[in-house]
Amino acid sequence: MARASLAPMIAAVHHGLPTRPAVTNNFKSLDRRKFNKDGSPRATRRADGKPSIAFSDIDQPVKRAHTYLQAQIGAGMKNNNLQPAEFWSLLWGLFTSAKLIYLGIASLMAERQPKRLVIPAAILSRALLEALGNVMGLVQDPANHTVLFTKDGYLNAWRQVQQLRPYADGPEWKEWAAEADAKLEQFGRRAGLSMEEMANPQKLIKEWPRMGNIFRPNGLLKGDRAGAFGLLYTLWYKNLSAFAHQRIAAAAQAWVMEEGDLPFDMELAVSNVFFAAAMSMAAILSEIQVTGSFQARPDLPALWTILERHHPTARRLMALRYAKVLGIPVPPEP
Repeated sequence: MARASLAPMIAAVHHGLPTRPAVTNNFKSLDRRKFNKDGSPRATRRADGKPSIAFSDIDQPVKRAHTYLQAQIGAGMKNNNLQPAEFWSLLWGLFTSAKLIYLGIASLMAERQPKRLVIPAAILSRALLEALGNVMGLVQDPANHTVLFTKDGYLNAWRQVQQLRPYADGPEWKEWAAEADAKLEQFGRRAGLSMEEMANPQKLIKEWPRMGNIFRPNGLLKGDRAGAFGLLYTLWYKNLSAFAHQRIAAAAQAWVMEEGDLPFDMELAVSNVFFAAAMSMAAILSEIQVTGSFQARPDLPALWTILERHHPTARRLMALRYAKVLGIPVPPEP
């Protein structure tokens, strides 16, 4: 067990758990039900005095904003009022995927679960941050970046087929190979690829940038959009990636949660993952609202106001971008 003694310190780095008593600046997400499952009274405030926030306080404006934008995008695409059509089709897909990821994060960490699954939720939170980066990349230059995003999709599909070809040498694979080639050709033609690009995409098609490059000086994102994503990436992406790639941070966190003999602050771990997800979701909804020039509603300003009251990163995001584009007063420094 000597090696296991490293686990609490490694986990502390990745989820903000102090290794000794200390005043922290982290916050928690708490369901304020008055009774436990067994009927006993349930405490709604922490003994250490850290501020609490009900999940529904954030979830309700997220749901209202999503429902409104879903209706606006659906109607606009049906009436051909949202152009370019291919751009909005991609944006619709990412918008829908982001909501499903967000729901998955909330479900994995819900108190009704026999075990609150923080590590899988952290992995999904990273995916939600990537969804934000892709949404921002598309809306930065809809016409050109839609072409880049679509061609990159063809390149990845082509690579998957090529990886399987060495194993597809038996007669049972002939039908699969013919169908795969036909689907690739159909995809390429719809994406507007030349015959040369379809035949040699690895050489001729430029890849969509990785998240670590998308906000850099020569990346796709510009101005305050690059600044906002860069802030979230710097604060959370590498930590969340350590869980997604199952590096030592994931092993250490699991050990501390399941086997460790030191106190583990589950509410704090849940809070860190949830706030990362909530801010990514708020930014995705805001980017789509601004891009579509949809009629302003109070849901997004209410969501950002709640977030900035409980987390300093939300205040910085508002100051960088979202107070300006949504017409919300910039919150004063505390």
